[in-house]
Amino acid sequence: MSEREIEVIRCVDNVLDRLGTNVRRAIVLHMRRESSLKRYELLQKPSEFINALRSVLGRASIAIEYKILETLETELNIKHRENQDLLTVLIELRERFDREAKIEAEKDTKRDEDTQNH
Repeated sequence: MSEREIEVIRCVDNVLDRLGTNVRRAIVLHMRRESSLKRYELLQKPSEFINALRSVLGRASIAIEYKILETLETELNIKHRENQDLLTVLIELRERFDREAKIEAEKDTKRDEDTQNH
């Protein structure tokens, strides 16, 4: 798991922590029980995460999703488009992080090849 993925999880945790211990536990337990989703899989399975939020919180999840978006925007210095939902942002972040990891891996491979050739 990359540092960037950990930052996303921290942002989500910060928002959920504000809801109180019991609500946060209910969400986490529901995610595990209904979707076999673990906290660290949030970016790999964003729709399951959103579904768990909505299942536990009902219509209140809209406000929580918005607060998570705000927190991601502030903490990760990202901008989301108007009317863009949390699911879309999480998917885009996952794709961006995957691209960045691939580029970094390619750089590492190139460095290794250069080192071996000299």
